[in-house]
Amino acid sequence: MRRCTIHDVAKHAGVSSATVSHVLNNTRRVSEKARVRVMESIEQLGYRPDLTAQMFRTGKKHLIGFIVPDISNNFWAIIIEAIESVLARKGYKLMLVNTKETCTRELENIRMLSSGICDGLIVASTVTDWRDIQNVLPRKYPIILVDRKLTDSPWETLSISNYNSIYIAVKHLIMHGHSRIGYITGLGHLSTSKERLLAYKDALKDHGLNVDETLIRYGDSMAMSVFRHVDAILDANCTALIVSNNVMTQDALYYLTEKGLRVGTDIDVVGYQELGHYDYNLHLASLLSQPSAELGRIAGERILVHVEQPDTPVQNVVLYSTYTKRIDYVY
Repeated sequence: MRRCTIHDVAKHAGVSSATVSHVLNNTRRVSEKARVRVMESIEQLGYRPDLTAQMFRTGKKHLIGFIVPDISNNFWAIIIEAIESVLARKGYKLMLVNTKETCTRELENIRMLSSGICDGLIVASTVTDWRDIQNVLPRKYPIILVDRKLTDSPWETLSISNYNSIYIAVKHLIMHGHSRIGYITGLGHLSTSKERLLAYKDALKDHGLNVDETLIRYGDSMAMSVFRHVDAILDANCTALIVSNNVMTQDALYYLTEKGLRVGTDIDVVGYQELGHYDYNLHLASLLSQPSAELGRIAGERILVHVEQPDTPVQNVVLYSTYTKRIDYVY
Protein backbone atom coordinates (compact mmCIF):
# COMPACT_ATOMS: atom_id res chain seq x y z
CA MET A 1 0.00 0.00 0.00
CA ARG A 2 1.39 3.42 -1.01
CA ARG A 3 2.35 5.67 1.88
CA CYS A 4 0.33 8.87 2.21
CA THR A 5 2.41 11.95 1.37
CA ILE A 6 2.23 15.63 2.21
CA HIS A 7 0.97 16.23 -1.35
CA ASP A 8 -1.97 13.87 -0.70
CA VAL A 9 -2.85 15.84 2.45
CA ALA A 10 -2.64 19.13 0.53
CA LYS A 11 -4.91 17.87 -2.25
CA HIS A 12 -7.43 16.45 0.24
CA ALA A 13 -7.49 19.71 2.28
CA GLY A 14 -7.58 21.95 -0.78
CA VAL A 15 -4.42 23.83 0.17
CA SER A 16 -0.84 23.94 -1.02
CA SER A 17 1.87 21.55 0.16
CA ALA A 18 3.65 24.56 1.66
CA THR A 19 0.61 25.31 3.82
CA VAL A 20 0.59 21.73 5.14
CA SER A 21 4.30 22.05 5.92
CA HIS A 22 3.73 25.31 7.80
CA VAL A 23 0.94 23.71 9.86
CA LEU A 24 3.12 20.71 10.74
CA ASN A 25 6.24 22.71 11.57
CA ASN A 26 4.71 25.93 12.97
CA THR A 27 6.96 27.87 10.60
CA ARG A 28 4.43 30.47 9.43
CA ARG A 29 1.03 31.74 10.47
CA VAL A 30 -1.82 29.84 8.79
CA SER A 31 -5.49 30.78 9.02
CA GLU A 32 -7.47 28.79 11.55
CA LYS A 33 -9.81 27.56 8.83
CA ALA A 34 -6.93 26.19 6.75
CA ARG A 35 -5.23 24.70 9.80
CA VAL A 36 -8.39 22.82 10.76
CA ARG A 37 -8.79 21.44 7.20
CA VAL A 38 -5.19 20.27 7.20
CA MET A 39 -5.47 18.58 10.59
CA GLU A 40 -8.72 16.87 9.59
CA SER A 41 -7.13 15.60 6.37
CA ILE A 42 -4.11 14.30 8.28
CA GLU A 43 -6.44 12.39 10.60
CA GLN A 44 -8.65 11.01 7.83
CA LEU A 45 -5.77 9.96 5.59
CA GLY A 46 -3.64 8.61 8.43
CA TYR A 47 -0.69 10.72 7.35
CA ARG A 48 2.54 10.34 9.31
CA PRO A 49 5.44 12.72 8.65
CA ASP A 50 8.63 11.23 7.25
CA LEU A 51 10.85 12.03 10.21
CA THR A 52 14.05 11.05 8.42
CA ALA A 53 13.37 13.43 5.57
CA GLN A 54 12.28 16.11 8.02
CA MET A 55 15.50 15.78 10.01
CA PHE A 56 17.57 15.87 6.82
CA ARG A 57 15.78 19.00 5.62
CA THR A 58 15.77 20.98 8.89
CA GLY A 59 18.77 19.53 10.70
CA LYS A 60 16.57 19.01 13.77
CA LYS A 61 15.70 15.74 15.50
CA HIS A 62 12.72 17.23 17.36
CA LEU A 63 14.08 15.57 20.47
CA ILE A 64 15.00 17.25 23.78
CA GLY A 65 17.07 15.51 26.44
CA PHE A 66 16.41 15.85 30.16
CA ILE A 67 19.16 14.91 32.62
CA VAL A 68 17.34 13.95 35.85
CA PRO A 69 19.13 13.16 39.15
CA ASP A 70 16.45 10.86 40.61
CA ILE A 71 13.61 9.72 38.40
CA SER A 72 11.86 8.01 41.33
CA ASN A 73 11.37 11.37 43.08
CA ASN A 74 7.88 12.73 42.42
CA PHE A 75 9.29 16.27 42.21
CA TRP A 76 11.03 15.28 38.99
CA ALA A 77 8.07 13.22 37.75
CA ILE A 78 5.85 16.31 37.90
CA ILE A 79 8.45 18.39 36.07
CA ILE A 80 8.85 15.68 33.41
CA GLU A 81 5.11 15.60 32.76
CA ALA A 82 4.94 19.39 32.43
CA ILE A 83 7.90 19.51 30.04
CA GLU A 84 6.46 16.71 27.89
CA SER A 85 3.14 18.56 27.57
CA VAL A 86 4.87 21.67 26.28
CA LEU A 87 7.12 19.78 23.87
CA ALA A 88 4.28 17.66 22.47
CA ARG A 89 2.37 20.76 21.39
CA LYS A 90 5.37 21.75 19.27
CA GLY A 91 6.01 18.28 17.85
CA TYR A 92 8.99 17.47 20.07
CA LYS A 93 9.69 14.35 22.14
CA LEU A 94 11.51 14.09 25.48
CA MET A 95 14.38 11.70 26.20
CA LEU A 96 15.19 11.04 29.87
CA VAL A 97 18.44 10.06 31.54
CA ASN A 98 18.55 9.18 35.25
CA THR A 99 21.93 9.98 36.81
CA LYS A 100 21.16 8.91 40.40
CA GLU A 101 23.07 12.01 41.58
CA THR A 102 26.28 10.68 39.96
CA CYS A 103 28.54 13.23 38.26
CA THR A 104 30.25 10.77 35.92
CA ARG A 105 26.93 9.40 34.63
CA GLU A 106 25.69 12.95 34.11
CA LEU A 107 28.69 14.04 32.05
CA GLU A 108 28.78 10.84 30.00
CA ASN A 109 25.13 11.26 29.04
CA ILE A 110 25.43 14.99 28.33
CA ARG A 111 28.27 14.18 25.93
CA MET A 112 26.20 11.44 24.25
CA LEU A 113 22.90 13.35 23.93
CA SER A 114 24.55 16.53 22.64
CA SER A 115 26.52 14.68 19.94
CA GLY A 116 23.70 14.79 17.40
CA ILE A 117 20.97 12.87 19.21
CA CYS A 118 19.05 15.77 20.79
CA ASP A 119 18.41 19.34 19.68
CA GLY A 120 18.87 20.69 23.20
CA LEU A 121 19.23 19.68 26.83
CA ILE A 122 17.51 20.46 30.13
CA VAL A 123 19.85 19.58 32.99
CA ALA A 124 19.31 19.21 36.72
CA SER A 125 22.98 18.99 37.49
CA THR A 126 24.85 17.37 40.33
CA VAL A 127 28.29 18.70 39.33
CA THR A 128 29.95 21.49 41.28
CA ASP A 129 31.57 23.42 38.40
CA TRP A 130 29.78 24.41 35.18
CA ARG A 131 33.04 24.03 33.25
CA ASP A 132 32.76 20.26 33.70
CA ILE A 133 29.62 20.39 31.54
CA GLN A 134 31.06 22.93 29.11
CA ASN A 135 33.99 20.60 28.42
CA VAL A 136 31.66 17.89 27.03
CA LEU A 137 29.25 20.17 25.13
CA PRO A 138 29.53 21.33 21.51
CA ARG A 139 30.02 25.07 21.18
CA LYS A 140 26.79 27.12 21.49
CA TYR A 141 24.72 24.01 22.16
CA PRO A 142 21.21 24.84 23.54
CA ILE A 143 21.08 24.01 27.24
CA ILE A 144 19.24 25.27 30.31
CA LEU A 145 19.71 24.36 33.95
CA VAL A 146 16.74 23.60 36.21
CA ASP A 147 16.44 23.59 40.00
CA ARG A 148 20.19 23.50 40.70
CA LYS A 149 22.33 26.59 40.09
CA LEU A 150 25.98 26.46 39.02
CA THR A 151 27.87 29.60 40.06
CA ASP A 152 28.77 31.93 37.16
CA SER A 153 27.50 29.52 34.50
CA PRO A 154 26.73 31.13 31.10
CA TRP A 155 23.47 29.21 30.68
CA GLU A 156 19.91 30.06 31.50
CA THR A 157 18.85 28.81 34.94
CA LEU A 158 15.33 28.14 36.22
CA SER A 159 15.19 27.63 39.97
CA ILE A 160 12.96 27.61 43.03
CA SER A 161 13.94 29.63 46.08
CA ASN A 162 13.16 27.94 49.40
CA TYR A 163 14.90 30.43 51.68
CA ASN A 164 11.85 32.38 52.86
CA SER A 165 9.62 29.35 53.40
CA ILE A 166 12.23 27.49 55.47
CA TYR A 167 13.04 30.63 57.46
CA ILE A 168 9.33 31.03 58.31
CA ALA A 169 9.07 27.33 59.20
CA VAL A 170 11.95 27.57 61.68
CA LYS A 171 10.48 30.76 63.13
CA HIS A 172 7.14 29.00 63.70
CA LEU A 173 8.85 26.08 65.43
CA ILE A 174 10.68 28.48 67.76
CA MET A 175 7.41 30.31 68.49
CA HIS A 176 5.90 26.94 69.31
CA GLY A 177 8.54 26.50 72.04
CA HIS A 178 11.22 24.47 70.29
CA SER A 179 14.89 25.25 70.88
CA ARG A 180 16.44 21.96 69.72
CA ILE A 181 15.48 21.74 66.07
CA GLY A 182 17.17 19.04 64.01
CA TYR A 183 17.79 19.44 60.31
CA ILE A 184 18.33 16.77 57.63
CA THR A 185 19.71 18.22 54.42
CA GLY A 186 20.45 16.79 51.00
CA LEU A 187 23.81 16.59 49.23
CA GLY A 188 25.87 19.40 50.71
CA HIS A 189 27.37 20.72 47.46
CA LEU A 190 24.06 21.38 45.71
CA SER A 191 22.84 24.98 45.50
CA THR A 192 19.40 23.91 46.73
CA SER A 193 20.88 22.27 49.85
CA LYS A 194 23.07 25.30 50.58
CA GLU A 195 20.20 27.79 50.34
CA ARG A 196 17.87 25.76 52.54
CA LEU A 197 20.53 25.14 55.18
CA LEU A 198 21.43 28.85 55.22
CA ALA A 199 17.79 29.74 55.88
CA TYR A 200 17.67 27.29 58.79
CA LYS A 201 20.82 28.73 60.34
CA ASP A 202 19.82 32.36 59.78
CA ALA A 203 16.42 31.81 61.40
CA LEU A 204 18.01 30.24 64.49
CA LYS A 205 20.52 33.06 64.89
CA ASP A 206 17.96 35.79 64.26
CA HIS A 207 15.81 34.37 67.07
CA GLY A 208 18.59 34.07 69.65
CA LEU A 209 19.49 30.40 69.23
CA ASN A 210 22.96 29.04 68.58
CA VAL A 211 23.59 26.86 65.54
CA ASP A 212 24.50 23.41 66.84
CA GLU A 213 26.25 21.53 64.02
CA THR A 214 25.56 18.21 65.76
CA LEU A 215 21.87 18.73 65.01
CA ILE A 216 22.53 18.96 61.25
CA ARG A 217 22.68 15.71 59.29
CA TYR A 218 23.72 15.39 55.65
CA GLY A 219 21.64 12.92 53.63
CA ASP A 220 21.59 12.18 49.92
CA SER A 221 17.90 12.83 49.15
CA MET A 222 17.40 9.25 48.00
CA ALA A 223 14.79 6.77 49.22
CA MET A 224 15.55 4.71 52.34
CA SER A 225 18.58 6.86 53.21
CA VAL A 226 17.20 8.92 56.10
CA PHE A 227 16.69 6.41 58.91
CA ARG A 228 20.11 6.67 60.57
CA HIS A 229 19.86 10.45 60.44
CA VAL A 230 16.50 10.40 62.20
CA ASP A 231 18.01 8.19 64.92
CA ALA A 232 20.85 10.69 65.37
CA ILE A 233 18.39 13.57 65.68
CA LEU A 234 16.38 11.69 68.29
CA ASP A 235 19.55 10.77 70.22
CA ALA A 236 20.36 14.49 70.34
CA ASN A 237 17.06 15.12 72.17
CA CYS A 238 15.53 17.23 69.42
CA THR A 239 11.87 18.08 69.82
CA ALA A 240 11.43 19.21 66.21
CA LEU A 241 12.83 18.14 62.84
CA ILE A 242 13.08 19.78 59.41
CA VAL A 243 13.63 17.50 56.40
CA SER A 244 14.71 19.28 53.24
CA ASN A 245 13.49 16.86 50.57
CA ASN A 246 10.13 15.23 49.81
CA VAL A 247 11.46 11.66 49.51
CA MET A 248 13.29 11.90 52.83
CA THR A 249 10.24 13.57 54.42
CA GLN A 250 8.01 10.60 53.62
CA ASP A 251 10.63 8.13 54.86
CA ALA A 252 11.21 10.12 58.07
CA LEU A 253 7.50 10.29 58.89
CA TYR A 254 7.11 6.56 58.25
CA TYR A 255 10.16 5.75 60.38
CA LEU A 256 9.05 7.94 63.29
CA THR A 257 5.61 6.31 63.24
CA GLU A 258 7.17 2.82 63.13
CA LYS A 259 9.23 3.72 66.20
CA GLY A 260 6.02 4.49 68.06
CA LEU A 261 6.50 8.26 68.16
CA ARG A 262 3.51 10.55 67.69
CA VAL A 263 4.39 13.16 65.09
CA GLY A 264 2.88 16.45 66.19
CA THR A 265 2.96 15.40 69.85
CA ASP A 266 6.29 13.71 70.65
CA ILE A 267 8.12 15.53 67.85
CA ASP A 268 7.13 18.23 65.38
CA VAL A 269 8.15 17.76 61.74
CA VAL A 270 8.45 20.15 58.82
CA GLY A 271 9.00 18.53 55.43
CA TYR A 272 8.36 18.69 51.71
CA GLN A 273 5.24 17.67 49.82
CA GLU A 274 4.77 17.59 46.07
CA LEU A 275 1.39 18.92 45.02
CA GLY A 276 -0.74 16.13 43.56
CA HIS A 277 1.11 13.47 45.54
CA TYR A 278 -0.31 12.57 48.93
CA ASP A 279 0.77 10.27 51.71
CA TYR A 280 -1.25 9.49 54.82
CA ASN A 281 1.51 10.60 57.18
CA LEU A 282 1.95 14.01 55.53
CA HIS A 283 -1.04 15.47 57.37
CA LEU A 284 0.96 15.10 60.58
CA ALA A 285 3.63 17.56 59.45
CA SER A 286 3.91 21.20 58.47
CA LEU A 287 4.63 21.24 54.75
CA LEU A 288 6.79 23.03 52.23
CA SER A 289 5.54 22.92 48.63
CA GLN A 290 7.32 23.84 45.42
CA PRO A 291 5.80 25.00 42.10
CA SER A 292 7.31 22.03 40.26
CA ALA A 293 4.73 21.90 37.44
CA GLU A 294 5.27 25.61 36.73
CA LEU A 295 9.04 25.05 36.68
CA GLY A 296 8.58 22.23 34.15
CA ARG A 297 6.29 24.29 31.95
CA ILE A 298 8.75 27.18 31.80
CA ALA A 299 11.66 24.79 31.18
CA GLY A 300 9.87 23.26 28.20
CA GLU A 301 9.04 26.63 26.73
CA ARG A 302 12.49 28.10 27.24
CA ILE A 303 14.50 25.19 25.80
CA LEU A 304 12.40 25.36 22.62
CA VAL A 305 13.08 29.08 22.36
CA HIS A 306 16.83 28.44 22.59
CA VAL A 307 16.64 25.58 20.07
CA GLU A 308 14.57 27.47 17.51
CA GLN A 309 16.12 30.92 18.10
CA PRO A 310 19.78 30.25 19.00
CA ASP A 311 20.65 33.91 19.64
CA THR A 312 17.94 34.34 22.30
CA PRO A 313 19.34 36.16 25.37
CA VAL A 314 19.67 34.18 28.58
CA GLN A 315 17.06 34.94 31.25
CA ASN A 316 17.19 33.47 34.74
CA VAL A 317 13.86 32.70 36.40
CA VAL A 318 13.28 32.23 40.13
CA LEU A 319 10.05 30.75 41.51
CA TYR A 320 9.20 30.47 45.22
CA SER A 321 8.09 27.67 47.51
CA THR A 322 5.35 28.02 50.12
CA TYR A 323 5.02 26.96 53.76
CA THR A 324 1.84 25.63 55.34
CA LYS A 325 1.92 25.02 59.10
CA ARG A 326 0.09 22.10 60.65
CA ILE A 327 -3.58 22.92 61.18
CA ASP A 328 -3.59 22.34 64.93
CA TYR A 329 -0.70 24.77 65.58
CA VAL A 330 -1.88 27.65 67.76
CA TYR A 331 0.36 30.62 68.50
